Amino acid sequence: MTRCGLEGAAPAKCVPSPRTETPLRNSEGIWASILLLRAQPDGGHRKFMIIRELVEAERGKVGAFLLALDERDRHWRFCRPMTDEAIRSYVERMRWDEIVVLGAFDHEANVIGLIELCDLGETAELAVAVAPEHRRAGVGRALMERGLLKSKVLGKERVSLSCMADNQPMRRLARRMGLSAKTDGGELASSLELDVPRSFHLMTDTTSDLIGTITYAGALYSRTWENILQRLLSTPWSIADESDDESLSTLETEWDA
Repeated sequence: MTRCGLEGAAPAKCVPSPRTETPLRNSEGIWASILLLRAQPDGGHRKFMIIRELVEAERGKVGAFLLALDERDRHWRFCRPMTDEAIRSYVERMRWDEIVVLGAFDHEANVIGLIELCDLGETAELAVAVAPEHRRAGVGRALMERGLLKSKVLGKERVSLSCMADNQPMRRLARRMGLSAKTDGGELASSLELDVPRSFHLMTDTTSDLIGTITYAGALYSRTWENILQRLLSTPWSIADESDDESLSTLETEWDA
């Protein structure tokens, strides 16, 4: 069972520092994301993905995302069955000064995936989950790349990831990211040794803070105005009829007074 999957366990001492993503190759040939834009068919629209670090005030976003997972996906994420109450307890006990949570957001600023980094001393344990409707679109890979960069910048020597043996999507992702795996009962344990962070990694991680904040704020702003416009357009407007005359006269009298 993973540390990140223990019910009520407080994942430990990663020091968070908000970040976000854009495809950017580092000198080792892996994608270090600052802001990620994915173009793919979706009713004629582009899919837009932001990856940034969540803060404690967004605990509710984490809970809502995990609660929306079905029974199988919860089992895959936590390596054990998880009831609604167990998930709520897990989220409530998360200590934000001891864990890093990176989220993938769509163009409407909705959470579509999460990766948690739990501190195991020299190792950062990763736990990933992606919303079913956003799988096979590069979300999991983008989160993993960001998680690896964050772990490296935090000075971790390696990362580890555990998943159920039947979780084929996660097993494929781990292989693509270079993690070596071994079977432990019904679980698969993967790990990857990390290089010492270079100035490039630190710069990328720092830059992502500003980009993530601005991009996410822009998505929220757009969503807010879109919602307001939709409400206005859906409101039935008509010229006041005779039944409104009395109300209008009363309003005019109060104004004149």
